[in-house]
Amino acid sequence: MKSKSIFILGLFIGLLTFSTFIYNSNAQFILNLETFNFEEDPNIITRRNLILHFLTLNFYDAGMKGFSNGIGGDVELKTTYEGISAVTSLYGQYKGISMPFVIWLLGGSTYVKSIYGQIAGSNIPIEFYFGKTVSFIGSKWNITLKAYGETSKYDVNLYSTYYAVRALDFLGRSADSSLVNFVDSLQNDDGGFGNTYNQTSSLRATMYAISLLRKFGRLDLIDNASDWIIQTQNLEVSSENYGAFSSNSSDPVYSIYSTYEAVSALLAANGSLVGINKTAAVNWIAARQNLNLKTGDLKDYGGFGNPDDIRSTMASSCAAIKALNLLGGLSKIKTFELIIWIFSSQRLLYGGFGSSPASPVSTVSSTYNALEILEIYGWPILLLFTQVPWQLEPELHWSLSLSILLIVFTISIVLLYSVIKRRRE
Repeated sequence: MKSKSIFILGLFIGLLTFSTFIYNSNAQFILNLETFNFEEDPNIITRRNLILHFLTLNFYDAGMKGFSNGIGGDVELKTTYEGISAVTSLYGQYKGISMPFVIWLLGGSTYVKSIYGQIAGSNIPIEFYFGKTVSFIGSKWNITLKAYGETSKYDVNLYSTYYAVRALDFLGRSADSSLVNFVDSLQNDDGGFGNTYNQTSSLRATMYAISLLRKFGRLDLIDNASDWIIQTQNLEVSSENYGAFSSNSSDPVYSIYSTYEAVSALLAANGSLVGINKTAAVNWIAARQNLNLKTGDLKDYGGFGNPDDIRSTMASSCAAIKALNLLGGLSKIKTFELIIWIFSSQRLLYGGFGSSPASPVSTVSSTYNALEILEIYGWPILLLFTQVPWQLEPELHWSLSLSILLIVFTISIVLLYSVIKRRRE
């Protein structure tokens, strides 16, 4: 009897292992049941190549001028900056590890040569020719006001100017340094900066302003900006938002975004975070991670949400990780759960990332935010080289269906054997 039990157990384990081998998302081959040979699966593709597929479609749909947030959308400076950043990340370096070297390590030097084309010493291939993009960005420049506009060169504002300058940085082009006069003109008496003329101060505008002034070596123009940033932190110990930041002190709206913007701006201005309660900020951000399976939605589990909307989004999760990274508080959160949530948000149909696993579409902004998080951690980049079935969601790959059938069949045999055995006894 013992030998039969061992045999059945061994058969079960063997079938389970075999069925798992047939469907292996990291494998490139499938079993052809007609010839009983393993053949290359044309529907298997790496997660990284899926992202590049999405970005390439978006880029060409935009006439190679830049990127829109989704296929068929308007080309904007913000999404153009985010798209270029995403492409640069995929063909650039993470944490000092050369991406071509990682691919060579995993796939061989021949694969590297077939994937990477050299443009002026860059790893970015010829498919992403950004000549028209530079012209598109240039068309938004107002030569009189010395700033960039989004809808036109006459609609100048700080946000558009920041995105244009950052995009040009990625493309190896220099922006006109005279724009610092426009940035300086947006500072208010309280020390913060507004997005346009005569607009109240906001932490995002202040972060962008300080970043631009720092780039052009004019931090001497920020005046009392640091003092204004510091006083936007909530230091009431009894408050549920203790440690968070808000631009509006009279009617505060605390969010992960404003907290990240405050931390980033202060660090850029002073080179340190002296003056704020870092521990309180870290604890408040860490508490925004959705980890309650009983009361929360499974599709939110692992990501970050804001107090006014607890649902996890890629944008809020990215802001949380960036802030925690600057504050030295990454150890306070559940990293593994976050990474699973991020990859669950990748849409296998077009390849980019959605704002959450519940989102049906890919966007450039969400893809940019996802890659920003992966870049901070470093090690998850290897997961970009895992292979997945390129198919319409949520279809099951045929080999996965076969695996399930084999497992169910094996369990049924074991149960049937147990019933027969008991009746005989």
